[in-house]
Amino acid sequence: MSFSHTEVPAAFRGRGIGERLVEGIFRLARERGQRIVPACGFVADWAHRHPGYHDVLAAPEGARR
Repeated sequence: MSFSHTEVPAAFRGRGIGERLVEGIFRLARERGQRIVPACGFVADWAHRHPGYHDVLAAPEGARR
């Protein structure tokens, strides 16, 4: 799964909604045995801060797992 953009409406920012959205995406991908390509900066930053979900990240192009 590739996520190129995530956005929370301005009126709802700062409430952790984006964090919960991305965590839900990672949980769902893990349950389904899928991998995530974090093309969105917010998703990539979230993944970097949550190493417990690194197993869900797709290997970089040309890399082997």
